[in-house]
Amino acid sequence: MYGWINSLVTSICYILFCSMFIDTFTGRRNGRRWQQYLLLISAVILMSIACIGLSRWLLFKQIIVIIITFFTMYACFHETPGKVTLFVLLFHSMSGGLDFISYQIVLQASRQLEEALLQLPAFGLLWVVLTQLLIFLFLILVKWVFAKRTSLNLTRQEWLKVIAFTVFSIVSLVEMFVQFGVVQNGMQGRVFLFLAIGLLCMNVLFFSLIQGISVRDTQLQEERIFRERVKSETERYHSISEQYVIQKRREHEYKNQITCMAALIKNENYRELQSYIHNLNTGMLAQMDYIDTDHVIVNAVLNTKYQEIRERDIAFVLKFNNLSDVDMEDEDLVVILSNLLNNAIEACEMCSEKVIRFKFFSDEEWITIAAANSCAVEPKRIGNKFQTSKTDETALHGIGIENIKEAVKKYQGTYLIDYENQVFRFVIRIPRKRVLDSSGLQRYDRSSAELCDSA
Repeated sequence: MYGWINSLVTSICYILFCSMFIDTFTGRRNGRRWQQYLLLISAVILMSIACIGLSRWLLFKQIIVIIITFFTMYACFHETPGKVTLFVLLFHSMSGGLDFISYQIVLQASRQLEEALLQLPAFGLLWVVLTQLLIFLFLILVKWVFAKRTSLNLTRQEWLKVIAFTVFSIVSLVEMFVQFGVVQNGMQGRVFLFLAIGLLCMNVLFFSLIQGISVRDTQLQEERIFRERVKSETERYHSISEQYVIQKRREHEYKNQITCMAALIKNENYRELQSYIHNLNTGMLAQMDYIDTDHVIVNAVLNTKYQEIRERDIAFVLKFNNLSDVDMEDEDLVVILSNLLNNAIEACEMCSEKVIRFKFFSDEEWITIAAANSCAVEPKRIGNKFQTSKTDETALHGIGIENIKEAVKKYQGTYLIDYENQVFRFVIRIPRKRVLDSSGLQRYDRSSAELCDSA
């Protein structure tokens, strides 16, 4: 009985942990989830049979285990045979090394026990559980190191808590080895086994729960970012459409105005003509686009936001040069400009002194976008993220800033966020050509933060 339990525990952990190991570096799986579960269960059954049937031929058993694992992982993951072979061999070697380490730990912990106790099947199964816990701890450390390649979005403190839980389980299991000599009957031995296997299962389930929550949180975050991008894109096309409609209407009105002025001149009604031209000029000034950067998308966004800023009685100081050579994608420009100005407008509405300073410059090396606005209350930070002052759409708090960061990262740019003396600053520098220092890293001059103040 103990032999089957030993083989089953070893096979389940080996297949499961190997899958976790490969998933850390690839994250790409084939087929549906139920198909993967079916593959893993089949591999566990085959491996358990191999471990029992080939227990006397150790080398042959290892080869069969590697072959079963290879075909299972190759069917589960969207990787080449060479990569799967490499990952399986690495995991198998790591498992063998940790098995030797657990053996040394068992020898030290049980050196005062009698030889007869060391030969008990229950003692051997405890050793198997200890080995699997050490492998699991190693996998957690690997996932922590390569966390950027996975969907796990855990903080340093959360990783440390997961590791501490596993270490506590290992220490508890080692204590069981130390106290194994007090076992007087089979019932007490089974209690030890139940506790040991329970600790192993609790660790795996606890990490799976944390992983599931993290993946779901990442998916929700991506969905929110997508919704915000769709919103920005909608605003972009809406702005362009409005500008087009306004332009067509102006062309139609222009023809009517020429006809009207021609009639007044023909009838020599010069006083009425003067009054008509004065009213016409006043109306045109109110409708015209004040901002022309030689870039259609930038013009559409800035003029739309400028009208909104005027309606809310906010002082707007804007500086820019010729932006016709800005080679960023339209949607990224909309995301950056719309979110920067939206956040600035929302912050200014809660201030007695409402001022927004904005700069957009382009030269041969850098695209520089800088915004500074009045901000009565320092923005909240959640971890390393800012939360905006939005009073609606609570789920989207701070997503605008995260979208800006993603757009800047896409162009290998840098950004600086600062709050001082009730002024919130957001400075972005995007290289036209990579500006590298001697260490190969992008240079960023903090004096760029003063770009907004000089406006």
